[in-house]
Amino acid sequence: MELEVHEHMHNAKLNKQSSLGGRRIREQVRIFKEVGTLRAALISVGKPGQASAAAMQCLAEFGIYQDPQMTPQEAHHVTLCPQWKIVLNAMIESLQNELQCKGPLEQQRG
Repeated sequence: MELEVHEHMHNAKLNKQSSLGGRRIREQVRIFKEVGTLRAALISVGKPGQASAAAMQCLAEFGIYQDPQMTPQEAHHVTLCPQWKIVLNAMIESLQNELQCKGPLEQQRG
């Protein structure tokens, strides 16, 4: 009986650790995706035409491209401002710092 209780407690602890590890990994993956989008937006700065899909996504997430009257060309003009690159670089640096605080991405054991 005591052995069964100990096993149950041990299994519950492992499940909790696995759940916490899974959340941590999902959070790290989310950050990697955000950094990728920001970098793609940064790469597209200064290219002729409309704002890239990544830049449009960033503008929407920053709350800039929510005005239904704003055209893609107007959004592109926002991305041509010198401050746009500064904001993107600052966001990338911030997210990279957050990743460093979380430690390396852990590998799941099968």
